Amino acid sequence: MRTLLCICCLVMLHHNSNAQWIQTTGPECGFAYDFETVGQYIFVSSEGNGVFRSSNGGNTWTNASIGLPKSSIQNLAVIGTTIFAGTIDGVYKSDNNGLNWIPANSGISGISIISFATDGADLYAGSEGYGIFVTDDNGITWTQKNNGLGDLYIKEIEINSAGMYVGTYNGTYRSTTNGNVWNLCANNVVLTIATAFVSIGTTVFAADDNSYIYVTNDTGATWTQIGSGLPWSIGVEDLFESAGTLFAATAIGIYTSADFGITWIPTNNSIIGNVYHWKLFKFNGKIFTGTFGGGIYSTDNNGLTWTPSNIGYINSFVSDLVIHQNQLFAATDGGGIFTSTNQGNTWSSSNSGIVGFYISEMLSSGSELFCVASGSMGNKIFRSINNGASWTDLQLAIMWNPRTIFQHSGALYVGTANMGVYKSVDGGLTWSNVSNGITPNVVVNAFASIGNYLFAATYDGVFVTTNNGVSWTAASNGLTTTYIQSLTVNGNSLFAGSSSGGVFKSTNNGTNWTNVNNGVLPIFNLTVETLGSSIFAGYHNGLIFISNDDGLTWNNKDLPTTNFSSLCFAVDGNTIYAGTTYGGVFKDSTFTSGFSSPENSVMQITAYPNPASDYIELSISQKNNSSRHYEISNLVGQVLKTIQIDQTSYSNNKVRIDISDLPCGYYILSDKIQKGIPVKFVKL
Repeated sequence: MRTLLCICCLVMLHHNSNAQWIQTTGPECGFAYDFETVGQYIFVSSEGNGVFRSSNGGNTWTNASIGLPKSSIQNLAVIGTTIFAGTIDGVYKSDNNGLNWIPANSGISGISIISFATDGADLYAGSEGYGIFVTDDNGITWTQKNNGLGDLYIKEIEINSAGMYVGTYNGTYRSTTNGNVWNLCANNVVLTIATAFVSIGTTVFAADDNSYIYVTNDTGATWTQIGSGLPWSIGVEDLFESAGTLFAATAIGIYTSADFGITWIPTNNSIIGNVYHWKLFKFNGKIFTGTFGGGIYSTDNNGLTWTPSNIGYINSFVSDLVIHQNQLFAATDGGGIFTSTNQGNTWSSSNSGIVGFYISEMLSSGSELFCVASGSMGNKIFRSINNGASWTDLQLAIMWNPRTIFQHSGALYVGTANMGVYKSVDGGLTWSNVSNGITPNVVVNAFASIGNYLFAATYDGVFVTTNNGVSWTAASNGLTTTYIQSLTVNGNSLFAGSSSGGVFKSTNNGTNWTNVNNGVLPIFNLTVETLGSSIFAGYHNGLIFISNDDGLTWNNKDLPTTNFSSLCFAVDGNTIYAGTTYGGVFKDSTFTSGFSSPENSVMQITAYPNPASDYIELSISQKNNSSRHYEISNLVGQVLKTIQIDQTSYSNNKVRIDISDLPCGYYILSDKIQKGIPVKFVKL
């Protein structure tokens, strides 16, 4: 079972050149936002993994993101054969069918673009807080058009032959002057934030954040509320029309209307799993929809049935990994559970009976599997007794918002967001609250156990029970923060992780704690799994750290890409699996526990203090007989500073380097002449 550590401190590590991580073939799912097409190609934008492309009508997908920032790309647009992507750093474009991308950001660099609309050769871009921009030269230059807008957060843009419409958090605006002047749409109907538009001729349909549908036939001068059948306040992200049928993409599935919005009915959402839907798109008679985590679905019968279209779409956010009955199970955020019987070479879904495909955690307990799932029906715990072939809802009406599940001394324990700890001694059929001594209403994040000691990580420190939950006592002496998000055990050592205090270790069952951050970067999603005596820790930008000395020091075993964070690990024999954000599962079958020490001929550098504010003092492991040429770069490899130091500047193999001119962040210092092991440090 996964344990999450959230650490906030320091850095200096040795790189293990024997790391051989390989990306597996899945799970194939993930966040899918917007669609566009250029010729035979369909493009879909993702969360955290750029843009994917299909050349065969959505049957298979490949990543097409060279040059794009690996951030959330919520919108795409096409003018001619140029495709545009809206990012948190302005607009990027590709003129070669997505083979590579370049910025189209003159005047809008650093501005988050969240909506697009086209009108002939004009591209309109809606931003977060900066209003609307338009370009008529394929993104070479941009002009701001905000005259009359009372809100500059542009959620949605719609253009038809009669005018333009934008949805903001302060109302819906219309323009009949190509955006030169905007007027608020206000009459007897309250149309606040318009989250989606669709035009049929000059008739415009709009949906707001309460799922109300409105229609106007007079360029937005007046609006009429219509529609029944859409659940209130579910949120409508997109409206779409196909063959006279209106579609609404919502937080709980797809709804359709055959009478132009008067009545609405749900489509076959059992296939899609009631996940949050984003955009709708049509290509060669097939309608596609993107989801929050479940990937891409399509229908070729106007919404009667939907099927996954995710082959090659490896954009999954893997929240947990477990080995159960010789199978690898991956819990995902929005795609449910996937399983592999051949070390990740192929994957299949394992969601029968699960309601809510956002899986936060799994537990393997003998012949049983448990998972914590969330979705439109709330948070639930499911159990499988047939290796994931089907799942049963444990119907925990007494328990609200379960977060973590653990087994100790034959009983199941569940930590919740605000109701403490629950315990079951009959496999989850019945539950009782066992929170005596734990701070009321505190969030319980994780469990760990050593012998008869059961520990709970909370937002008010660590608690321990030695009587199976009858009573709990605080066990936080030595912790510099009470904000504890994770616990894990290595032998008789207990580790606690916090985003505000780093990693702590106790060797006396929580009586006392000491900080053990030596060699670890600031970790915000650290998961720990032991293989032999090795502890694995994951960081963003593909960095993975390993400790072979019970947390005293840490070494690198990084992923081959810096695009993903590693969230969780599982070990099966000599194979270690890493679940990532937006990159699926990676594996390394070459790992053996333990690291050899660096050769004496390899120079080692340490830095102090770390983190630092104005300077770092370097200590060199070898006697220095020559000058040094240092480079300081950020985590993506951009060199920000070079330092040439003569040998006479050293004192006892130590030298001080000024870093006061660097902005706050994480950096890597390397010696370009003597090579050796680079130093990673934090500037405060």
